[in-house]
Amino acid sequence: MKRKIISSILFILIIIFLPYYCIYAKVHFGIISGVKNKVKQLKDKKDESVNHYPTISSLTANTTFVYINGVSTITCIASDSDGDTLTYSWSVASGTISGTSSQVTWTAPASSSTYTIFCTVSDGKGGTVSSNVNVIVQSSSGSWQIETIDSTGDVGYYCSIALDSNNNPYIAYYDMTNGNLKYSERTGSAWSIQVVDSAGDVGMFSSLALDTNNYPHISYFAYTPKDLKYAKWDGFSWSISSFDTLNNVGSYTSISLDSNNNPHISYLDESGSPLTLKYISGPSWSIQTVDTSATEGKTSIAIDTSNRRHLAYISGGGSEKYLKYATRTATSFWGSFQIIDSSVTNPSLVVDSNNNPHISYYDWYNQDLKYAKWTGFSWSIQTVDSEGGAYNSIAIDTNNNPHIAYNSGSGLKYAKWTDTSWSTSTIVSSGSVGDTSIALATNDNPHIVYRDGSGLKYAVWKP
Repeated sequence: MKRKIISSILFILIIIFLPYYCIYAKVHFGIISGVKNKVKQLKDKKDESVNHYPTISSLTANTTFVYINGVSTITCIASDSDGDTLTYSWSVASGTISGTSSQVTWTAPASSSTYTIFCTVSDGKGGTVSSNVNVIVQSSSGSWQIETIDSTGDVGYYCSIALDSNNNPYIAYYDMTNGNLKYSERTGSAWSIQVVDSAGDVGMFSSLALDTNNYPHISYFAYTPKDLKYAKWDGFSWSISSFDTLNNVGSYTSISLDSNNNPHISYLDESGSPLTLKYISGPSWSIQTVDTSATEGKTSIAIDTSNRRHLAYISGGGSEKYLKYATRTATSFWGSFQIIDSSVTNPSLVVDSNNNPHISYYDWYNQDLKYAKWTGFSWSIQTVDSEGGAYNSIAIDTNNNPHIAYNSGSGLKYAKWTDTSWSTSTIVSSGSVGDTSIALATNDNPHIVYRDGSGLKYAVWKP
């Protein structure tokens, strides 16, 4: 009788606390079986009711540069872990979008500018995700405008350009006639020229970077007395310092600034054998050895948004010249390097907004301009142009597409990646073009400084 009473009480309690579910339980001595399985079923049913939002893995334009009334194909790759049917909504401030699926075409408007195309993906259950891509519209009547900056003497060697926050160009270069480091900037329509350093034969292998105050920092080599030097503008005057003053140290410099405006410089130590790649950074100016293998030629350094250092350089001599890449964090030391390609020279490195490195360089064996990009897993290598490229410089636009300025024969050329292929154009077809340097404005228009037989020149695309 006692057991029956307990069973009856438990049954009544189940009915009271679970009024909305029908639970069949078998009760023996106060132990309920079957409830556990039913609760699990209810939990599983609850999990199934949770909606997972869709995700966009990429949103790309087949060309990020079009002329007025030109067409760009925009593709969105999205997925939904619940298997829901996805719908796509597209919008842009101007121009015409054709289509409603994951791939549409956009016809550019009749005015040149940078346009942002938005895509919103919906799963039909309240879950949405959005992304956007920029496409630059250029006037079909646009052209390259070329100016002479300096033609006094044999000038323009090792030119290096950077743009300030207002897209004004700043340029460092070497005056071979007078053995001076020179600097030029443009405000409005006028160029101003300064001699930064004239103590001996100085200014070779100059490299320039701008800090967040738009103040220039320049690394360079003093042929006499063969030291690494550094110049910084503080808003009033230039301060000049010498580092690593062993004999024959400081050639092939490259400079980049971190988020605190501290300079980081890569350079070669040619005081002994084999040659050594070195690195120095402010404000403590500690020196580190990166690679003690035989190295020669240009170095190129860049600092990403996490203050990680990326460095491209050439190792080896004669016919065995390798493109190498090294990296380190803000607190670590230089570790192992990667060999990217062989029979190459003159690398130029930049990092994109995802902190992935991109390198342009010259394949001297095949006489090609080449390009290498880190995909996150490996290096992807492409031939950009089978003509020229010995002097090259790379920049990355707001869509992480590379732009390269380079010499070809005696002329100057320009290449840009359009998401599917390289587009190349000739800026000038003659003039004995040598050193080049490129920077992109906030609207992704290229600004190029270069040396030809008559001096230091500046080319800018004007829509």
